[in-house]
Amino acid sequence: MMTQEIQKELLYILKKKKLLGVKYVEIPILSKNNEFKRNLPNSLKELNEYVDNCSLCELSKVKESSFFGKGQSNSSIYIVGLNIDFENKKKYLVLKDMMKGIMPIDDIYMTNILKCKHKKIKKNFDFEVEQCLSYFEKEISFEKPKLIIAFADAFKYIMKNNDEILDISGNVFEYKKITIIPLMELNFLNKNPSYKEKMYQDLKKIKNVLEKI
Repeated sequence: MMTQEIQKELLYILKKKKLLGVKYVEIPILSKNNEFKRNLPNSLKELNEYVDNCSLCELSKVKESSFFGKGQSNSSIYIVGLNIDFENKKKYLVLKDMMKGIMPIDDIYMTNILKCKHKKIKKNFDFEVEQCLSYFEKEISFEKPKLIIAFADAFKYIMKNNDEILDISGNVFEYKKITIIPLMELNFLNKNPSYKEKMYQDLKKIKNVLEKI
């Protein structure tokens, strides 16, 4: 009998094949490192189109639209969130002000782990993130940035790190030979303005790190 985990993985494989235009497949042998997970388009434009048509999880049924990325894909800095509305003017201006002194915001690439823009309220996106991480990994493989700035939830999933963000914010880690630095979520700062000074200090660290890599 198939377990729920195996059923999900089999469905994932079949949907992946469908997106690639395959009409018939033999029942695949399931394993955590299936080759199909790496069978993605080899250009950013094609990957974007692929994501637009993705139906690997429930978010595809409730999404308002897809959001692949914004800015310069060849930038030395990538800003990564879990599901940030980078097209929201207020958030964009906050990020612009935040990155002032490091790099002009228009020269930075911004992307999310979850590619579907949605308003679904839930606490756990583990399954959805599992589907989307392969897109993110492929996305950064085209133009490897020098530095990834990852907000708390995104950092947790990318690095599989459950440390408290207040303990690790501004610290330097490595992901696939790329420097990655976690930061507090913008929404957290809005609710806890007393931590803005810490964010300022973390951003100064980022500037120093960028100058050395």
